[in-house]
Parts: sequence; structure tokens; C-alpha cells
Amino acid sequence: MESIREIDIEEKRKALIINLEDFDNNLKERIDLSLCEICEGQGSDGLSRVKARFVRFLESKSPQTSYGAVAEFFLHLYIRDMGMKQECMLFNLEENSIKKGFDGLYSKLGEIYLMESKSTLPSTRSADHRSNLRLANSDLSAYIEGGSKKGRNNPWRNAYNHASHIDVSSSKPLREKLRAIANSYDDKKFEDASFFNLIPCSTIYCDSNENDGINSSFITDSGCILEFKASSLIAVCVTNSTYDAFIDYLKDGCL
Repeated sequence: MESIREIDIEEKRKALIINLEDFDNNLKERIDLSLCEICEGQGSDGLSRVKARFVRFLESKSPQTSYGAVAEFFLHLYIRDMGMKQECMLFNLEENSIKKGFDGLYSKLGEIYLMESKSTLPSTRSADHRSNLRLANSDLSAYIEGGSKKGRNNPWRNAYNHASHIDVSSSKPLREKLRAIANSYDDKKFEDASFFNLIPCSTIYCDSNENDGINSSFITDSGCILEFKASSLIAVCVTNSTYDAFIDYLKDGCL
């Protein structure tokens, strides 16, 4: 069973609260239709091959990275459901490596939306959505404003390279906008996060009997969203009890 609740915080700021408790046939069918495009764009080699590549990636990484990748997959699934076009691939352009820069790039009505995902392992008993969202928003601001401590990579260059991949099918105006910002970033002419549409995201993995309590706590105290710098903001909170079931799904029928 999954439940989705949208909360309007104020104009141009809202939260999407998702409870994911059961990997049922309806969810499986939706993933069947979306997995290839989320992971590799429109030119995929087929569901079984993408499943196999996903499994190999997860098995080669630490638990933190594996849980984080699965969290990102579900975020892509739900953000696409909001009518946004995914302008990147979940899989990186470099084989078996982690994407450098923004976790997600989307567009809607000509506007760019930037996504950052933070997730916690099931063993993190003190996990809460507010802390994850604050960290995600802080990372987005640091990337945009040139203050990231995660390395010297240009996040806009990576976003441009993903959008320029033929299988992502991004529009020419979007690519040109990304390239212009990437060039400015190289020249140390940084933007301000308050001019961008941001999607900070939090995923908490837990047992199904914990879901309602975690989400209820955030719903009654979602004011942290008002603190964040952004032109518009969508906070996505996923409480997920289906990690093992999703791994079983990937292994079922993969090459």
C-alpha cells in the first residue's frame, strides 16, 4: 500500500508526503513501465538488462550508497508523476560510478528544477525528515552558490552532459541555459539559490509499523520549509518499508 498527501505550506512552497509500505502489483506494474527510462533514458536495452545493471551497481556499493540509490529511484518515480520531465538519468554517464552534482534535474513549462536526495539507513533510529530536508537544501544552495565542500566538480557541467545525452531528449533551449550557467560557474560567477526551483528530498527507511508516526511528526511541524532559500520549493518526504522487496523485484527476471 502507498499513500500520497500534498500539503501547501504557502505560495510556491509545498510538501509531498509519501508512505510506501507494500510492494504490491500496482506499484510493480508502474515500475515496469518507468524503470528503463528513469535509469537510462529512452534508448534502453530492455527491462531485464537494466534490472541486471541496477543489481550489479547496488551489490558493488556500501549499504549507504545502495539505499541512497534506491531512494533516488523512487523519488524520480514520484516526481515524474507530478508532470515534470526528467532531464537526467539515474545511472551515471561513467560506468558504475556515482553522479557528480545534482541528484536530479527536471523541467516543467520551461523552468528548471533541481533535486537533492538525502536518506537514512534503517538502523538510524534518530532519523527525521526535517534534518534530511535541511541537509538536502543546504547542499543544493552550496552547489548553486559555489560553496560545496564535496569536491571541485561543476554540478552544472554534469547536468548539461546528462541533458545533452540523446536518450534524455532535452530541448535545445534547456541545454543552452545549462551550458551558459556551467560556463559562468567555471568563471566563478555563481548564482544565488533564491532564484531557483528546488526539490529537497528525504527518505527514511523503516519497518511498516513506524511509517505513520514518522510522517505525522513532519506534517504537524513542516515549518522548516519556510526557512529554505528558493524561488519555489517542493519538499518530498518518503517513508519506505519496501527496500528488500524492491531488490527482490530487480533480481526477478534480470539477466
